Amino acid sequence: MDSGDAYRRLQAALRTELQKNFGRIREVETGLSRSEGYLSKFCRGDISIPLEVLLKSLELLKTDPGQFFGRALDAPRSSLEYLDSLRSAVDDRPLANMQEAAVLLAGHLEDGDHSEIYPSGILDPDPTPVQDLVNDVARCGRIEQRRRLRHAHRYRTLEFATAYLDHLDALRYDEPREAAKLVEVVGAELVPAILEGQDPERLALALRAIGIYGSAQRLLGNLSLAAAAVGFALEVSRTRGLDAVTGDLLRRAAYVLCDHGQHREAIEVLREALVVFYDLDLEVEVAKVQVDRGVVFNLLQDSLAASRALRKALRRMPQGSPALRRYRVAAYQNLALAHENARDLEASERWLGKAVEAFHDEGGINQAKMVWEYGRLARLKGDHDLAEERLRQAQRQMLDCGGLDSALVTLDLVRLLLEQGKTQEAVEMASGMASLLQSFAKSPVLEAATLAFVRAALAGQLTLDLADGFEQEMQRHGARRPGVVL
Repeated sequence: MDSGDAYRRLQAALRTELQKNFGRIREVETGLSRSEGYLSKFCRGDISIPLEVLLKSLELLKTDPGQFFGRALDAPRSSLEYLDSLRSAVDDRPLANMQEAAVLLAGHLEDGDHSEIYPSGILDPDPTPVQDLVNDVARCGRIEQRRRLRHAHRYRTLEFATAYLDHLDALRYDEPREAAKLVEVVGAELVPAILEGQDPERLALALRAIGIYGSAQRLLGNLSLAAAAVGFALEVSRTRGLDAVTGDLLRRAAYVLCDHGQHREAIEVLREALVVFYDLDLEVEVAKVQVDRGVVFNLLQDSLAASRALRKALRRMPQGSPALRRYRVAAYQNLALAHENARDLEASERWLGKAVEAFHDEGGINQAKMVWEYGRLARLKGDHDLAEERLRQAQRQMLDCGGLDSALVTLDLVRLLLEQGKTQEAVEMASGMASLLQSFAKSPVLEAATLAFVRAALAGQLTLDLADGFEQEMQRHGARRPGVVL
């Protein structure tokens, strides 16, 4: 390790230490006008600091420099080791049900005894086309869907289970709670009851169901549960050599890592997913991973790397595929965001226009995010009236979707109102977010940032710097910008 690498490691470790004390840092800076905002800017990654300031910061945090240096310069863990460290025990019966089913399927791979897990008899294949079956089930209410999945033999095929999981994977974006409840039935009850195919195929479906469940939970803000689900499924799939499902789970793991601010680690995990799909010669999956890389590079504010990854994704995507429409829209949206980050607003608006053209008539959170991005662009162009109209529209649409995204839209509105000098209105809007924001405190860092923001709002002491700093913390710990839809 050279001196430059060691210093970068020390900077990164100090930033983490300071972020854990974000609320206290803000209080110190407020009382010391000569250093106001300095450490907060460092926490956000806006500036670096010299070694003497680093040591002073440790003194401020009452941290022993020797222990800090030893910990910071120790060999870093791998990305997947970090993911494994997030898998704290969770008391969640649906996840436990799916894990039990997967473990049983994995055990049957070894002993070849299917008697305990599969019903006797051979079912006649259903002549109805599989997608028609999926569409028919999807039109039912959730309770009726669960009843059918549990009791109707016509759905007990690998082909139906695969297509239905595709449906639930898409449903989780707009209705994550409903998707999570339905995917439990698939993973814990439907997949184990399938008669056809080989055991690895059934196990792969069960693990994919667990991965989708974890992805739905992270959209609901249940980050520990998401890590537990994705981490378990990934461990089993890697142990059993199920390469395709491992690649899919690596993609999901990358987003779990992003939820905890581990964006560089997420890039490493996505690099491994790329290798898996290249080896399997799965062009479409490679394209999806490139979209994911564009998303994460945008979170890192690396506009050039994001643009490169997203353009590679678009070159690999087959034209006119309805199944890939969401990814094409995501690529366009993230290209718009990359150009916004690079302050090329005209190019950003052109890419956003392409996203709208590809979007067609889908609703839900994706549509809200496009309106949100148009509002952000209008604000950056100085059209405050249009920006406020678009942001309020996005805020209304986001209310049904919930999550950290809805809070970020409101933050954009707060910032816009502050820029217009409408301080009292901004304070009232931010104060109304207090209970909502506190419900999103899923990590010690984000909790400290949330409390600092809420206290400032309630005290009528909101500033643009405070709003900007809080947005950075939310993004670093789970919140997503408008283009991030996966």
